[in-house]
Amino acid sequence: MNIRFISSLTPEDEDRIAPGLLGAVGPLLDALPLAYTIRIETSNGTIFRHAHTGPEVGDQGGEVDTVTPRAVAGLFRPRGPTS
Repeated sequence: MNIRFISSLTPEDEDRIAPGLLGAVGPLLDALPLAYTIRIETSNGTIFRHAHTGPEVGDQGGEVDTVTPRAVAGLFRPRGPTS
């Protein structure tokens, strides 16, 4: 997944706000059982980055197949009219 934000801030304001944004979002995502990388590049070319590798496979616990087939089938409905 790639999410982009377009900012109307000045480049200097982006450089000041980016570390705080990273500091706020990182801990929220760290609580989830997934691996991710957050990369913020400001207009000045400054790059802020945070990565999390996620839990070890044995640490996840629970059953792997916990989603019902009906719930998954609902995610893949075709869009628009079908012929």
